[in-house]
Amino acid sequence: MEPVKLSPGERHLIASIIEHIYPDPKAGSTLPIEAGEMRPARGMERKGLVTIRVRDEHGRQVPEMTFTPLGETIYERQRHQASACP
Repeated sequence: MEPVKLSPGERHLIASIIEHIYPDPKAGSTLPIEAGEMRPARGMERKGLVTIRVRDEHGRQVPEMTFTPLGETIYERQRHQASACP
């Protein structure tokens, strides 16, 4: 498998998830996409790390991303790298 290269925005989005989300997302986990996160989330979607859908919540469009098995692997790799660097 060819290594997945993350953009700075994608790395920042994953770092934000590492910092703020517990338990860690696994394949099939769905998280909301916050304002300003759509561009890196779309990049992650193009790389097969997440799928994106928009759901209707009381007349409001709410984007969310669901991690794929590859996304879980890349997330775990980034989490491990973050814990190795103080």
